Amino acid sequence: MKTDNPRGHQEHGTRRIFMGLVCTVAMAAVAARGGYPELPVNLGEAAHFTILSGAAITSAGGDLYGDAGASPITGAAIGLIPSQMKDGIIYAVDAFGPAGSVIDPTMLGIAKGDLTTAFNDAAGRTTPTATYAAPAGELGGLTLAPGLYKFDGTAELSIGDLTLAGGANDVWIFQIATALNVGTYRKVLLSGGALAKNVFWQVGSSATLGTYSDFKGTIMADQQVVLGVGSKLEGRALARIAQVVFDGVSATLPLDLQVTIVSPPNGAQFWAPTPVDVLVSATSSPYPVSTVQLSIVGYLGTNWVGTTSTAPYQFVWPSIPGDYVLTAIVWDTEDNTATSLPVTITVISPLWVDAVPLPGGWRWLSWFGFFEEDGYWIWHYDHGWMYPVGTTTEDILFYTGDMEWIWSSGSVYPWIYRFSDSTWLWYLRDSAAPRWFYNATTESWEMH
Repeated sequence: MKTDNPRGHQEHGTRRIFMGLVCTVAMAAVAARGGYPELPVNLGEAAHFTILSGAAITSAGGDLYGDAGASPITGAAIGLIPSQMKDGIIYAVDAFGPAGSVIDPTMLGIAKGDLTTAFNDAAGRTTPTATYAAPAGELGGLTLAPGLYKFDGTAELSIGDLTLAGGANDVWIFQIATALNVGTYRKVLLSGGALAKNVFWQVGSSATLGTYSDFKGTIMADQQVVLGVGSKLEGRALARIAQVVFDGVSATLPLDLQVTIVSPPNGAQFWAPTPVDVLVSATSSPYPVSTVQLSIVGYLGTNWVGTTSTAPYQFVWPSIPGDYVLTAIVWDTEDNTATSLPVTITVISPLWVDAVPLPGGWRWLSWFGFFEEDGYWIWHYDHGWMYPVGTTTEDILFYTGDMEWIWSSGSVYPWIYRFSDSTWLWYLRDSAAPRWFYNATTESWEMH
């Protein structure tokens, strides 16, 4: 039996101060918005529990991801075994808990108090999106947008599946006056990026998930919560004053995979050939981050992919001129994925600044003529392959196969400075195959 809390008692005061600030800000936001859209319910210390009970916890087996605990009753009433805990801790109020459990009555008391606060918060939300009259409201076969749904009696999911359609930041709150009953094989489905962590079921009496059901969201029941044989829960089973029965296949904390491209910002511009540094933020719960991948797609079919498993998630892309879309993907250790919002950037060649785009990928500059870009290189109509380096048309180095490094600019061209012999050359415009240059040092013509 362990007596130390791996999470640490010192966290509790800081957490509660922080959560209090969150509650204050959230309440102000709700008042300012007139109650819409709904904000998530603040679960406080109860958030890291997959099962939290006010009485016994009984179980016929099944995998549990997240913490479990019961309070205020003796730890002997926690009918879980260590092998069920795939990623979490069993908390007990005394030394009679299961083998390997942690004795922490203080933290359990805080969690139970936070559950009551969250229960009352959800029950106190006003201006429902829809109201279902007693004795029962049927959810089967419905597709519901984000909002607040009020049931004056029982909520049933028996004649079909329920679909919650919305985005990753949308919230659904269900106020149920009496019981929540989910039928055999019934499912709660999420679409459009909706996340189980933003679904809350406030139940006035008890919640029962039928055999082989598949449920999403946090259940906050005043009485007991029953997870039937073969059922699956992505969410939480939180019972204020009665037992939790866990006979399901699995119960896991809501997946919370988030990935964001922190830098560069959307719309950023870079000068070629400067490499582009990309920083990605990725977080995951309840499973840790496994891999973060960055994809850059754009000009000439570019599809650059970088992968890392180590935070901070940083990438260096050897940029090529063009317009590009950056997208990051995160995987957790269970192969769940999430994708970032796209970020668009532009990599600018100095020759593109004033160039006029033409059909077929060609560009035209009044002082330089016609050219076509191909990554870092360009194909000039007269000069052939050239590699430009610079950040302005007034200062460009070119590498060419026949003269190596040369320099010119929009204000001096067709004069060209050749570094190999420190010579100024005057190009006879439109000459090609061969090109003619007047050498100011030898005062003679030469061809290339």
